[in-house]
Amino acid sequence: LTPMDKTGTSLRILLHDTQANLENFSDRVNKLAGNIDESKREISTVKELYQQGHEKVVEDIVDLVNRCQLEVQRAVGAPAQAVEIKGLRVDLMQVDNRLKELESRMNMLQMV
Repeated sequence: LTPMDKTGTSLRILLHDTQANLENFSDRVNKLAGNIDESKREISTVKELYQQGHEKVVEDIVDLVNRCQLEVQRAVGAPAQAVEIKGLRVDLMQVDNRLKELESRMNMLQMV
């Protein structure tokens, strides 16, 4: 059995091969698209987990800083110089007021 139309037979064989290759290619594309969707889901899950972990770390650090601050305040208490600085500030304000009074008197004397 030999075909009468060799060109037609060759074209049919080529078309059949092309169709088989396209089906294989289509299957591979579908698998790849499925893997891409799965990867997107996994990336979003990892992103959420990372964000939750980051928030937990930030909360832990804030709590630790607050505890450290309370312990330092408890250990140090009120600074020893605070009372002396307040007294010094009052004295400086009095000196400033006296200097202003003297300046106004000098201005009055210069006018006369």
